[in-house]
Amino acid sequence: MTKEDIKKAKAIIELADAAEMLWVVLANVSEGDWTKQTKEWQVAAKKWRDNYFKTIKKIGFNPLKEVVKEK
Repeated sequence: MTKEDIKKAKAIIELADAAEMLWVVLANVSEGDWTKQTKEWQVAAKKWRDNYFKTIKKIGFNPLKEVVKEK
């Protein structure tokens, strides 16, 4: 691997971490009761959630399993 490849790999990891953190924030909006948000917000959050989990499934990573392993 070149230094540039390593730099790109680190950036991808940072993006993945940011995506996971965004999911944590979204999941806990209104203490997890999304019905307190507008319908538009709910649609956008569900779309993001579905795309997030579809993508992590493709790469064989499940953050929920990782959390369970840490306990």
